[in-house]
Amino acid sequence: MEKNMPKLMVRVLLPTVIGAVVFGQLMAVGKIIPKLFIINFIVAFIGASIVLALLPLNKIGGYLVVKKKMDPKGLKFEIVINCIINVFFALIIGILVVTVNLCIINKMPFSAVIPEFLKSLIPTYIVTTVISFFAFRIHNNIEMKSKMARG
Repeated sequence: MEKNMPKLMVRVLLPTVIGAVVFGQLMAVGKIIPKLFIINFIVAFIGASIVLALLPLNKIGGYLVVKKKMDPKGLKFEIVINCIINVFFALIIGILVVTVNLCIINKMPFSAVIPEFLKSLIPTYIVTTVISFFAFRIHNNIEMKSKMARG
């Protein structure tokens, strides 16, 4: 698990999940329903937190640096690792939120989940990738300034 996990959760995960939930609601029902937003946010945040905690980011990053010769401070590295991470975010957030919305809240059969999940997968991936890319860059800038201030 990353040693700066709490900072990553606040600076990257929080805006990413909020963006995915807002976008998902706008796409599904055309408006934000506060009660549904809260439920979806909690489910998505827990799912995304588990993904972030379990995903071996250091190993993925190490592989990209050593095997693919990417500069860990370079834009290409940031884009590639962000795209990899967001595949998992989109899959987990999407399947969890769609399942909760359809099966638990709307009492629909699980067979309704897959078509709705597939409809939302690409848009969710795009939204989480864009938001987390910029959020991660902000996080890295804050961490770099913090390290420079400490000496």
